[in-house]
Amino acid sequence: MAAVNFLIGYSIIQLHLQAPLNQDDIRAYFTLLSLYWPLNFFIIYWLPERKLISPVGCLLAAMISIQIVSTYILVHYVPDYPQILSQYLALHPFGQNSEDFMGNWQLPLASTLTLLIISLILLTHTLIKRDRSHCVLFASMIASALICAWFDSSSISSLFSSLIACALLITLFFNSHDLAFLDELTGRRALINELKHCGKHYCIVMADIDHFKKFNDTHGHDTGDDVLRIVAQELAKVRGGGTAFRYGGEEFTLLFKRKHAKEAEPFIESIRKSIADYPLIIRDKENRPEKQSKRTRPKLH
Repeated sequence: MAAVNFLIGYSIIQLHLQAPLNQDDIRAYFTLLSLYWPLNFFIIYWLPERKLISPVGCLLAAMISIQIVSTYILVHYVPDYPQILSQYLALHPFGQNSEDFMGNWQLPLASTLTLLIISLILLTHTLIKRDRSHCVLFASMIASALICAWFDSSSISSLFSSLIACALLITLFFNSHDLAFLDELTGRRALINELKHCGKHYCIVMADIDHFKKFNDTHGHDTGDDVLRIVAQELAKVRGGGTAFRYGGEEFTLLFKRKHAKEAEPFIESIRKSIADYPLIIRDKENRPEKQSKRTRPKLH
């Protein structure tokens, strides 16, 4: 979501703000960008972690779309709006005597004070959370605001935009590393990650294989692995929107999004009966294939 917001803001700079800011239309576009761009990073900071294609992701997409459409309408269809806005922004936000201290500061006083307040809030929360993603979102918000504040400076947008892109990319790299190498001991990362995107209504089914340890001790671990593959293959066929996950050992999990237990029960019973009625034949080592065909391998998460 942060990457989408960053790309849209940078695209607007490259496509619509490559002209002097003393033009009324350009100044109006710039002012609204300086308001919306950091504000969106602030909102994303507080949004719960969800997929881009989710209710939260759609809400963010709708919000950004409304911002773009409203900006276009204000600039092109509201009489005298660009001229009024340009006159309002003609004064230095801290007065003429502060220009030496602040430099060529482009943000008006209201935007500057708002940015200062939300920066203090995010800084406090970031220091408490000490979360990598929150730190990067906070830094991205500050960088986007500084791009707008010192917009007239040479190469300022390219420099800070590059820093934002690198920070997002490095964060993605480290988060991917954590997912790959810092998994829980039971291997439930995929399930836990999916549970973050389920919303409030879902059904979880815990399943294990009866007497599996005794079976494993009697017939050997190779045969036990065959049984696990068969059970996983059957569980992957579950219907009703269910998804199968390996939980650990001989334990499996079925996840039904947007379903209550009563709604999922027929599908659960169907898959349980399918596994119970599955014909099992214990092969000897001579007739047992050395490798399982890729076509028959179950696709469990």
